[in-house]
Amino acid sequence: MIGPDGQKIDNAPEQKIRIDHTQLKMNWKRQNFRDEVRNAHINYQFLQEGHKTGEVLDVHNLPAVDGKKPCLVIGSGSSLNDYLEKMIEWPGDVICSTSHVSTLTYYGRPPNYVVGVDPRFSVDCEFLFPHPEQLKNTTFVTHPGGPPGYFKMWPAKIALFGLMDSSEPYYLTVQRIAYDWIRGFFVPLADAVSAELALALSLGYHPIYLIGVDYGGDRFDAKFWNTEKKEWWTKSGKGTADEYWVKTKNDIKTEPMMLYMKTGALLTILTILRLGRYENKRPSVFNLSDRSAITELPHAKWAAAVRNAHDLIRPWDDATQDAIFEQIEVTLARLDVYVGYVNNGLHEGVRIVQATDYDFLRKQVEELNGNLKESKIQAVAKEIQTGKSIPELIKEGVLEPPPGIPKEEYANYDPAKIRWIADVDAYIERAKDLRKRAVE
Repeated sequence: MIGPDGQKIDNAPEQKIRIDHTQLKMNWKRQNFRDEVRNAHINYQFLQEGHKTGEVLDVHNLPAVDGKKPCLVIGSGSSLNDYLEKMIEWPGDVICSTSHVSTLTYYGRPPNYVVGVDPRFSVDCEFLFPHPEQLKNTTFVTHPGGPPGYFKMWPAKIALFGLMDSSEPYYLTVQRIAYDWIRGFFVPLADAVSAELALALSLGYHPIYLIGVDYGGDRFDAKFWNTEKKEWWTKSGKGTADEYWVKTKNDIKTEPMMLYMKTGALLTILTILRLGRYENKRPSVFNLSDRSAITELPHAKWAAAVRNAHDLIRPWDDATQDAIFEQIEVTLARLDVYVGYVNNGLHEGVRIVQATDYDFLRKQVEELNGNLKESKIQAVAKEIQTGKSIPELIKEGVLEPPPGIPKEEYANYDPAKIRWIADVDAYIERAKDLRKRAVE
């Protein structure tokens, strides 16, 4: 909370914090976007050649799990310290970020997937290992704008995802043209955990356990390899939360950027599970941390998680999932984020709307509806004018795919499926109710 003279008020309750998402997003882009574009250019030849030889994959082609195996999703909170020595017991898979790979390797449990989001090279040299062969079965999952040094240092296979942000033309045009073989896309939400979750949910892991995903408090104690001294050294996370000034409802010290990143993790869970199609078990997500700002998910114990790894627990039933989704939407409303479920004629989708007042929220929704209606009107008008079907018009090039949509995907376009938010008044009333419950 900011006081009348502009100072931060210590222990400000999280329900009183209004997050300027636009400013935080702009801060992230100002720090990272230029590096990301530059890196994608530098990495182009290396990644194209690797794709031809099979050493660089499309994330869309990674083997699906289909609910037959559990996994851990690793975060950087201090609660991770409680489990590092126990990691060797874990019989499922592990997905972590570049921040954790050396630490997990030190403790004898290299991850199955390492996810990279940050385009900047870490000063801690996260990819240095005394025995790189320990990672021969680990895949580095990242985007074309990752640090060039990481691609060259990584000792095993690489899988690429594209970044999808409809507000940034670069992702819809240049990235898609240059890396036209990438079919898997993640939304950049300024946090590696969101990308880790997107990977785990997309591959169909069940159950998924968050570990160290605290979004508050101190960081974990990281291990790094010193190549000159030939020894491991520890970067302590103790005291990293000393400057945090927001307090969550369960007494976790945090700050607005952490709450912004938490929003990304919750949105990832909500959107992928709401719209995902799973052949077998629908993934369920649990939180192992006992000191996490994420209170919207069921808590689980380590011993039970290990015990159930081979005898998989049942997925959330519909009532449980709906209750969790409702709680997530309440939390998002407190952070001035609302979701709308629509169909653009290609697939079901979740549109994220950020608004601090209801007049602006209404304007955003009406603009979204207007765009969807206009695309349907134009498609139907072409049918009437030409007397030809939509598939024929697409095949002949009369109907062109929007920026960022591959032609082969656009072949499935059906304007009859387009659906918008039909009752805007009801949507606004629900938003008000969510917000009211959020701040109580």
